[in-house]
This record gives sequence, C-alpha cells and structure tokens, in this order.
Amino acid sequence: MLFFITISIILVNVIMLIFSSFKLIVTNLEINNSNNKIMPIYELKIAFYLLGKIKLFSFKINNNKTKKILEKDFIKQKIENIKIKSHEKSKKQKKFQIKILKQFIKKLELESINLLIYVDTKNVILTSYFVAIISSIIPNILKENIKNFDSKHHIFKITPLYKNQNYIYIKLNCIINIKIVHIISMYKLGNKYKGGKKYERSPYRRFNVNCYGKY
Repeated sequence: MLFFITISIILVNVIMLIFSSFKLIVTNLEINNSNNKIMPIYELKIAFYLLGKIKLFSFKINNNKTKKILEKDFIKQKIENIKIKSHEKSKKQKKFQIKILKQFIKKLELESINLLIYVDTKNVILTSYFVAIISSIIPNILKENIKNFDSKHHIFKITPLYKNQNYIYIKLNCIINIKIVHIISMYKLGNKYKGGKKYERSPYRRFNVNCYGKY
C-alpha cells in the first residue's frame, strides 16, 4: 500500500512539473549604436511557475552581472569548448539543430510585448522607406505568431528621426512563457541525434508528437 502511495505521489509531482513553465521577463532592454558601438542594456527576470500558475521562485540578471560572469576564466573556457564542438559538428547536425530551434521558438508564448524603435539614416528617402517596410513587416509577424493577439498587450511603434545620421535605438519590454514539456522534448530530440544519427520522420513532426499536441 505504501509503495503505491509513494508511486502515486511521484507521478503527480512529475506531471505537475511537466505542465509547469518558466517566464522570461525582459525589462527595459535598450540597444543603440552610440559611438559606433552596439550597447545593450537590460534587466532579465526568470521565474518558475508550477502548473503555469503558482510562482515558486525567480532570479534577476542584468547586463552588468552578465559581463562579470562572462569575464570568469572557467566560463571563458566553457565558451571556447562550445565553439570547438560547434566547428566539429557536421552540416547535417547543424541543420537539424537549427530546425529544432526554429520549432521550439514557434512553441514559445509571447504574453506581452512593447517594442519601440527610433531610426535614422543620412538619407531622408532611405529612412522613410526603411520605416515603411519595418512598419508593415513586424506587426504582421506578431499577429501570425501570437495566438491571442491583443493590441493592448502587444505594442509596436517605429519612429523616424530625420536628423541625417546613422542611428538606431531599440527599447523592448516583454514576457515570454516557456513550457517545461517543450524544453524536455527539445532536449530529448537533440540527444537522439548525437553522433549524426538520422531519423526517418521529420524533426517538425517528431517535435509535435513529443509535445503531446498543442497547448
């Protein structure tokens, strides 16, 4: 009897974990090319939600903390090892990983976004064309990839400056929901392909099957 109770508790906990999620909260991400350098400034919060509802823990990181972490010797060594392994991978492996990543990105849920862009070039006509093209492309991308698109929570605005300078400023605030089941599926599928093993079924179809359908 005790054995079955223990197994039941374990199963319940596993199921609760699988249907839980992480929320990636990006606050005041600013990117501009001042002094001819791209300088990102941001604050990132990662929170874990049990069953996607109950917040259990969270932690924050910003550009200054990231810079300090990347300056540590063992982190530099790990990054170098990743680069070496990446060069050793075959073209098939790289293509497969890109396909998995694209499919994973499609599974992400963009709960809210506020994207502001200020842009300028040394040519007024070029600036106008650039603004017109971006203004038509990005809203369509957002509407096609967001399940429950809401103009109040999914905001995009691009403004031309017309000061005859090559300048761009981007400010982003957003919340992205990442389900544990999708992370597990991507990890399992990536591990199965190690060593260049190829499967008969396409990665897109296998990914969807592993995710137990749409959520």
